[in-house]
Amino acid sequence: MPYTRADCLVVANDRVAEDPMEQAIMTMAVPPSIEVEIVKVKEAAIKGETGAWDDKRVILLFANIQDALASRRQGLRFDWLNLGNIHCPSGRTQLTCSVCLDDLDLNLLKELSDNGVMLEARRVPQDSMCRMNQTVEANLSQIMNG
Repeated sequence: MPYTRADCLVVANDRVAEDPMEQAIMTMAVPPSIEVEIVKVKEAAIKGETGAWDDKRVILLFANIQDALASRRQGLRFDWLNLGNIHCPSGRTQLTCSVCLDDLDLNLLKELSDNGVMLEARRVPQDSMCRMNQTVEANLSQIMNG
C-alpha cells in the first residue's frame, strides 16, 4: 500500500462483510495508519456514488469479477480495473503470468470494457501495466469462432 499512497482500503464483498472473523484477519493485515472498510457490494456502490470516499485515496478490492461488475451495475463508477492475481484452476485459460480466466470471466470483463472500463493486469504496483481490453476481446472471439 505504500507504493499507492492510499489511506483507505475498502473490501467490497457480501460474504466477508458478514464474517467478523475474516474481517478481523483482513484488518490485522493492514498497517494501522490505513483505514479499512469492509462492506457489501451494494453498499460500496452507494458510498462511492454519494462521495463517501471523495476525500480519501482509496484502494477498492473485489473478491472477483462478478462483484466488480455488480458494483458497476449498481451505480459505482470506476475508470479502470486491475485484475491483479486470478489463479489458474482447471477450466481457465492463462492470459498473463498472473491472470487466468474462464468464459464467464471473459464475458463479464467484456461488459465492463464495453462500458468504458480500462482493464489491466498487474501482479504488484511496481510491475508494468498490461492492458487487457483487447486480450479479452480476442479470447472471446476465439471462443465464439473456435
